Amino acid sequence: MKRRSTRVSLALVFGLLLCMLVPGPSAMAAKPVGATTPVTAPAARTMALKAPAANAADDNLAYPLATRVGSGCAVAQGSGNVWVNKAQCYLQFADQHWRFVDVGEGWFEIQNANTPAGATPRCLVVQGKAGESRALVFPCAGFADQHWKKTWAPNGFQLRNRYSDLCLVMRVNNADARQVKCDNSFADQVWFHGMPNAPTKSPNSNLIQPVYFLHGYDSSTDGPDGEQYWGNTMAQFRQVPVARAT
Repeated sequence: MKRRSTRVSLALVFGLLLCMLVPGPSAMAAKPVGATTPVTAPAARTMALKAPAANAADDNLAYPLATRVGSGCAVAQGSGNVWVNKAQCYLQFADQHWRFVDVGEGWFEIQNANTPAGATPRCLVVQGKAGESRALVFPCAGFADQHWKKTWAPNGFQLRNRYSDLCLVMRVNNADARQVKCDNSFADQVWFHGMPNAPTKSPNSNLIQPVYFLHGYDSSTDGPDGEQYWGNTMAQFRQVPVARAT
């Protein structure tokens, strides 16, 4: 009898210990698995995204510039502060190539590509507000008369000066570029880009490789319109089906 009561006592003690160690259903429901290691939200970004630099190049390419009258390309021959004149388009010469550099709010510096390494770029500028004033290149310094805006014009764009509010023109009967009152009905105020950078020479030849630009197509009759650059020439042509060309 005594041995049996001892067994009962041991069973009761063991049961009490088990109840103390294992929580009941209500306690387990109040504290779900994982609650002791909560997931924290990602830390907020401390470094804001930087805006592009105000003087970042438009696309780091330099283009020849010509007007729709086809009288030649704008050129700044020589070093220093020289006039911007009109010359026959020789695409292999850097002084006929111009780089558009964004300065913000739709304005650009127009830098001549003929700049020695490490030197301050030279910008297209027309000093003053008088009509018929000539354009020249001058070291870029952020002045308003060195800023230009491309404004829409039929088959191209006008170049409007920020300081004078006049537009760049290159007439057939003038040997230079000037500023005049803006009027996009005059083709000599309508500019367009040529091909970017000078073309490379053909292997074992002094000829410049031809480059073609296509402008749409007409699948029923004629082929696409195009422009061809070959050395110092710039020609327009239209492709036609082979059967019609023979």
